[in-house]
Amino acid sequence: NQKEEEVRKAGLSTYLLKNDPLLENHFLIEKERILSDSVLISYLNESSFSYEEVISLINQSYFKEASKNYEISMVFCDLESKLLLLPEEIETPCYPFFEDRVRQAIDTIEENVLFLVDQHFRTKNYIGIVEFPIDKENKIKLFVEFLSKYQPKELGMPALLSDGKTWDLRFFKNYAYAYYFDGNLSEWFGKYDYKQNLESYGENLFENENYFSFEGYSHFVYVQDNQDVLLVSKPDISWLEQIASLAFLFLFYSLNISGLFLLIYLSRNFSYLNIGFRTRLQISMVAVLLFSFFTIGLASLYYLYYLNNEKNKSVLMEKAHSVLIELEHKLQDIDESSEDQREYLESLLIKFSQVFFTDINLYDLEGKLLATSRPQLFDSELLSQRMDPNAIYNLGIMKSSLFIHNEQIGLQEFYSAYLPFRSVEKQTVAYLNLPYFAKQDELEEEISGFLVAYLNIYMFLILLTLALTILISNYLSKPLKLLREKIHRVRLEAPNEKIEWNKKDEIGALIFEYNRMVEELAESAEKLARSQRESAWREMAQQIAHEIKNPLTPMKLNIQYLEKAWTEGGEDFDKKLPKITQNLTEQIDNLSEIASQFSSFAAMEQIKAEAVPVNSLIISTINLFSGHKHIHFETHLPEEELYIMADRNQFIRILNNLLKNAIQSISEKEKGEIKIDLFTHYENVVIQIEDNGCGISEEEKLHVFEPRFTTKTGGMGLGLALVKKMTENAKGNIRFESEENHGTRFILQFPKHIII
Repeated sequence: NQKEEEVRKAGLSTYLLKNDPLLENHFLIEKERILSDSVLISYLNESSFSYEEVISLINQSYFKEASKNYEISMVFCDLESKLLLLPEEIETPCYPFFEDRVRQAIDTIEENVLFLVDQHFRTKNYIGIVEFPIDKENKIKLFVEFLSKYQPKELGMPALLSDGKTWDLRFFKNYAYAYYFDGNLSEWFGKYDYKQNLESYGENLFENENYFSFEGYSHFVYVQDNQDVLLVSKPDISWLEQIASLAFLFLFYSLNISGLFLLIYLSRNFSYLNIGFRTRLQISMVAVLLFSFFTIGLASLYYLYYLNNEKNKSVLMEKAHSVLIELEHKLQDIDESSEDQREYLESLLIKFSQVFFTDINLYDLEGKLLATSRPQLFDSELLSQRMDPNAIYNLGIMKSSLFIHNEQIGLQEFYSAYLPFRSVEKQTVAYLNLPYFAKQDELEEEISGFLVAYLNIYMFLILLTLALTILISNYLSKPLKLLREKIHRVRLEAPNEKIEWNKKDEIGALIFEYNRMVEELAESAEKLARSQRESAWREMAQQIAHEIKNPLTPMKLNIQYLEKAWTEGGEDFDKKLPKITQNLTEQIDNLSEIASQFSSFAAMEQIKAEAVPVNSLIISTINLFSGHKHIHFETHLPEEELYIMADRNQFIRILNNLLKNAIQSISEKEKGEIKIDLFTHYENVVIQIEDNGCGISEEEKLHVFEPRFTTKTGGMGLGLALVKKMTENAKGNIRFESEENHGTRFILQFPKHIII
């Protein structure tokens, strides 16, 4: 906004200068060139020279550049010359006439050479004087009058003929303006409905540094000479236009980022791409929207061009018939050979051109140009003096009453309409041509406005679609996500939950199959668990039966032997009775231990968790085994008491089993070392029990925690299996490190419990 306001202000300051420095400099330079033109001076010295020829020569050679923006008229005068003033047809001396006009000039650019005689906000008129040194007594002067050209805005061709320096064509094409003289509206142009006087704008007219807003327009006030006021207006920028830049930037960066990611993905192996269901759904919806965006946009642009062409044809047809009616009313007969008739034709065409806002050409029956409202086009050879051959064919041979087709000047295409011009006798005597140079900038503005609105709407739709896509994809993928989580949590050893889904759709079918699988899995898990329990108890029963059966045979033999000794009444009965009784007692104790271990293994799930003091129980357990004289216990315990949540009895049994195994792994002939370390690691309590016993072989390491595995001659091999189970009951874990013939270290780790 600030930039536009500064451009508008600076532009008007430049374009509304009182003088035209370019013309002034141009004339002063060309004047010196004319006076130094020896050929021209010698031609003027001849008695038979023609003023018209000299004027034509000067106009073509020296003032061609100025003719683009000014109408130029030249008059040669001497002391005896007289002028004929039209339309009154009054004859007056030449010198006094121009001297009087010079005296009334509003500014003198150079004394006796160039004068600004009239100045308006759109026009600047000059009179220049070139005095030729030919006859000292009868001075010859060339008076050159420069009148600012005025072209109706709707014609369109001045932009083609202009070199880009015409201020009103360059500057005001995007603005509306109004000229007020003495507070009243004098002239206006554009789409804004200007008020008839300045008072209607209220008191805010000259506030805010000459800018004010009124009826949705931003107006700039330019005051000249305290009487002339110029308003230059531009529509206020709407909110849609304000966010247009955001939409364009969003589209630009989205395309760039999309292209970047596409290049990244193309540089990889497609097998590594892992695009989920939700992502594919989002990409699909956005892709459909973008496809419709480009398709509808291109179709709409094509339709805009089509409507614009049809509108131009319709406007051209209406103007062509209107001009034809007026010309046929004004002209009865056309005399091609009459020079006066040709001048009259051109003046009439120029007049109609300004009335109907279109260029008009008239051709004879052979296709030669008779008259035109725009001679500059033909003088500059942009258009041929001959009529288009397609028009000649359609009107002259095919006898069409109207022919419209595309013609071209350089790269600019335009519609051109041709009609037969008839005389009073209804005979075709000429061909009327209206070239319609439709304003390309208006079409571009329409397309620009359409693109702004279209892009903003679609950017909103794209953002809305992205949001809806996320919601919809989350909604659609929610059951799939739930299904994935349920499948992820499926466990053979635990009960699995079913999914409630009442809809009979594809996802419902998938969930139905999942629920069926859960039911079958539960049945299979129950059967497998039953089978495993039966197998385990079967094997355990076989092992217990084997363990029990082994001592029963020698016990039976001892009893039979004792019975025989009693029956026979042998003398050694008293000696045999204590010995056999001791053997039977040992075997009964062994059977009792087997039954106790089996009972403990069966009751492992029945635990009573409490805060267990680890330091105290370790010391107590070591004291229990301190009777082994060949074993040295080394302990490293922290000063503070450490606690874990576990079953107290099970934790004591864990320590008893591990210390008992450590003692049994050490031969009585050796000096045994058992080292016990207790410390914390992060949020865990760690216990290490290390011995220097026989160690565990590599083959045995795989079976250490299996039931019924033992390296001792006695026992059932349930000790370490019980230790592992009880450790896991306390949410801990156990592992070991061992080297054969060098010892073993068992490491237990439990979650630390803090007493509050």
